[in-house]
Amino acid sequence: MRYDTIIEELSARPLYLFAVFLLLLLVLHLVLVFWIKLGDKAWKRMDYVWLGTAILGLLAASAQADRFLSKRYLENFERPRTETAYQLLRSTLDSYPALCAPRHRSSASPPDFDQMVEEQQALCKRAKEIAAKMPLRITGVFPPLEQTGFESLGQDAKYETWFVSEVSRTAEQYRQQQKRYAELLDAGTLSGGEEMMTILGPLLLAFALALRVTKVTGDIRNTRIK
Repeated sequence: MRYDTIIEELSARPLYLFAVFLLLLLVLHLVLVFWIKLGDKAWKRMDYVWLGTAILGLLAASAQADRFLSKRYLENFERPRTETAYQLLRSTLDSYPALCAPRHRSSASPPDFDQMVEEQQALCKRAKEIAAKMPLRITGVFPPLEQTGFESLGQDAKYETWFVSEVSRTAEQYRQQQKRYAELLDAGTLSGGEEMMTILGPLLLAFALALRVTKVTGDIRNTRIK
């Protein structure tokens, strides 16, 4: 056997599943049509049974599609996007152009040159301190922003407002992208109940179809008797 249990083997192998369908079809015909011989009212009530079973199988199929698509989107799209968002945030903090470059007063320097340089140096130091707490690259599951080592700059800017805004923007971009990444990661991980429904889904649909075909036979038989 390819799988550990008979139920898994029957559900996941198309030929075996088709054989189960044929067997159910035969058993349901023998029991409901030729032995119990259900009447018209009983067959109408049987609609609730096969429709309910089909709905359960449909939900299981939808969960399986959700898991498949989540994993594909996660690996092909969301993981690279989240990686890019993280690297952009860290590089903005660690190597923002011109923020940490040395400054020298000249005749063209503004009157508040010293205050500008002081603010740039303070922001440069603080940004590099934050970047040093963040890993160069995340190889596992991307954590929420607060767990990456990122911290607020903790100071207002009078001159380098664009840098502060850029840090806030890239941090929020990573936060939102990580949320979507985490949602798809959760969607791709089934609980115990969802795993059971995924395994039973094909068998439930096989039973629903077999019962529906049997109902057609029963209706025809009752009509001929009348």
